[in-house]
Amino acid sequence: MFSDLGRYDDRNALRTENRVISYRDLLAASDRIASAVGGRSLVFLFCTNTAASIAGYVGFLRHRIVPVLVDDALDDALLARLVALYRPAFFWLPEARRAAF
Repeated sequence: MFSDLGRYDDRNALRTENRVISYRDLLAASDRIASAVGGRSLVFLFCTNTAASIAGYVGFLRHRIVPVLVDDALDDALLARLVALYRPAFFWLPEARRAAF
C-alpha cells in the first residue's frame, strides 16, 4: 500500500498552516518513522490533524506495520484497557502525550 507515491515526487502531498510538504518529503519522513519500528508489529497511532500523524500512518502501512488508530482525546481509562488488551509494541503519539508513556 502506498508503494507508488514516489511517482508524485515534488507534487504537494500535504499543506499545513506553515508549509507545504511534497510527496518526496512525506515518504522520506514516513520511511524514517517505520525504520524505527523495524519489522511487522502492532503500533498505537494517536491520531491528530497533523503531518506527523499522516506520515506515521503512511510509513506503517508501507512497511507492513499494523497501526491501530487511536483518537488522541480518548479517555485515559479506556486507553489503559486497550493497551492492556492489545499490548502494542510501539506508540506513535504527539509530544504532549509522551510523558504519559
